[in-house]
Amino acid sequence: MKNIYSLNKLLFLLFFLCITVFSSISRALPTLCAVSTTYGCSTDYFTNVTFATINNSTTCSGLTSGSSVFLTPNPTLMPGSTYTLTVSTFGTVGGDNAYGWIDYNGDGTLATSEAVLSGISSGSNNNTYTVSVTIPSGATPGATYLRLRCNWYSGATSNPCGLYTWGETHDYQVTIGSLCPFTATASNSGPVCPGSPVPLVGVST
Repeated sequence: MKNIYSLNKLLFLLFFLCITVFSSISRALPTLCAVSTTYGCSTDYFTNVTFATINNSTTCSGLTSGSSVFLTPNPTLMPGSTYTLTVSTFGTVGGDNAYGWIDYNGDGTLATSEAVLSGISSGSNNNTYTVSVTIPSGATPGATYLRLRCNWYSGATSNPCGLYTWGETHDYQVTIGSLCPFTATASNSGPVCPGSPVPLVGVST
């Protein structure tokens, strides 16, 4: 029993190391579609975004064209895992809606199936939206973006691209991790003495 336990511990350690090594895959960040606002964000903006290791408190960026890009802390999101996304906004005259997408396949297109947040203002100036985000098992490993947009609730739309009247856009770098791409097989299925090395043969993907 002790021998089997020792072998199981070794294989678990190998699997843990495998996840660590392959959790971050090198890939260029995608180029997302252009965004802009007519009047900027002086009265409609994000106050905090919390997601995985991200905890970002901000005020209006002052931009009327383009997004505010945040490249750190760049959390690794593992397929099959669930993370809590909390977005807080401030807006006058009824508050702001908030929308979010993750470019799961890194192709630069934010599809409807990649939407992760659709927060509709309660009518108050300050709103906080909290959702659970489960990373799909088929998400492509590598660097990508979480895009968040807030806009004045009156006539607001959930388009990840293009023009809003009042509001702003945040793009956060995140990395889709990869589970272990191979399994190792022990060369000997017999008893293993505690403290003795276990030779491994054969690697399959």
